[in-house]
Amino acid sequence: MQPTHEMVGDFSSQLTVLEHKVENMDSEWKKEVAVVQSVLKGVAISAELVALIQLVVLLEEHMRHVRTILQLADDE
Repeated sequence: MQPTHEMVGDFSSQLTVLEHKVENMDSEWKKEVAVVQSVLKGVAISAELVALIQLVVLLEEHMRHVRTILQLADDE
């Protein structure tokens, strides 16, 4: 059986190794989260652009109708 001070030293070493592993994992997870956030921002921007394009299309259609009505009024 090991003396207590040796066991404590071994545990301390093992804890230090585990702390480093956790720090590395934490760093990697933070990188992954940053990548996912970037992708999500890109998706959100794309969705906003799609919505804006649809709005422009609707406005163009509306303006065509207005022009048609104005032309009919001019013809009369």
